[in-house]
Order: sequence, then structure tokens, then C-alpha cells
Amino acid sequence: MDLRTDPSIPLVRVLGGLSLHHGGQRTALPAGSHRLLAHLALHPAGVDRRSVAAALWPTADDDRATGNLRTAVWCLQQVGCALVQVEPTVLRLRADVETDLAGVEAWAERVLAGAATPEDLAVDAGAIAALELLPGWSEDWVLLARERLHLHRSRALAALGVPAAADRCRAGVADQAAVSVRVPPAPVGPADRRAAAARMARALVWRRVSAR
Repeated sequence: MDLRTDPSIPLVRVLGGLSLHHGGQRTALPAGSHRLLAHLALHPAGVDRRSVAAALWPTADDDRATGNLRTAVWCLQQVGCALVQVEPTVLRLRADVETDLAGVEAWAERVLAGAATPEDLAVDAGAIAALELLPGWSEDWVLLARERLHLHRSRALAALGVPAAADRCRAGVADQAAVSVRVPPAPVGPADRRAAAARMARALVWRRVSAR
């Protein structure tokens, strides 16, 4: 869908793949910065520095994960436009940075609230249903965000009276849930416990989806 954004405003795309656009052009992302940028785009309210370090480097000890995070933040500061708001304990995208995910979620909110504009109602439902969040990424935090997007979007499409497109979204949720509930043997360390907790959270999301 067309976000109709000002080209001078940085735009982070996570639907269909990760990319950064600024000044009307795609901007190259430094190596080592991709996952942090994606994580911040999926968590617009901001993330605790320790939590994001643990999520992005689950097998590293705290000192190594924190060092990796500092490096990733530094890398994002080299792209030529300000992206990250750095606070003592929290990281977030700056308020003037847009994401395509936020655009789709705002569209769904307007539809579900009965406040859709003529442009909202004229969107290509098939194109909306086909949007995939970070295809090919398999991190726990990506899978959970993907399931939430599927659920939110399918409700909006159903509200517009396009059940076939909504069903395709729900099918995507089912595919992800089938993977997420395959829990491995009992965890043996902090990283395993974090991964197991994320899988349990995804399973809970699926139970809520299937119960509706």
C-alpha cells in the first residue's frame, strides 16, 4: 500500500524484506546493523537495552551482548540520517522515522474503528493479504510480530467484507503456529530459557487466534 510519505523522512520497510529509504532513494545498511534496525521497527514504543541485547544475541553472555549492541547502534549512526533515539536504558526509532509496518497497522486500526477513509477502502485487499513481515527471518521476536500482524490484518480485511483475503492471512498464522509449538527438550541455560519463553508466548497468541 502507498504510505504517501515525504521522501525526506527516513522510512524503514520490514514488509517484503528489510530496507531503509531516505531522500527518495534506498540507503545501504551497514553490516551488523540489520537486526537492530528491524527490532526497533517492530517495537515503536522502545526497548530496554538489556532486553534487546538478549533478544538479538541470545547465546552470548551479558557483556558480549551489550558490546554487540553498542556496535550495532554505532553502525546505524553512520547511515547519513538520524534513526535511533538513544536513552540511558531505552532505545527506539526517532519520532520522525516512519515504518511501513506502522502504516499498515494504522490502516487496520482505522478500518476496525469504523474511521476508514475513501483511500483506506480502496486498497487492494489481495496485496494487503500478501504482505509478509521480514520473509525468511526465523528469530522468535520476528515470528511473534508476524503472527500479531496476521491477526490484526485479517480482522481488518474481514471487516471490509473480503473473507478470502482474511482467510489467507489466518492461514499464515496457522503455518507459523505449527512451527512455534514444536518445543524442544527442557532448557538448560539462560539463552534456552529465553527462547522457550518466546515460543510459549507465540503459542498463546495462536490459541487466542484459533479461539476467535
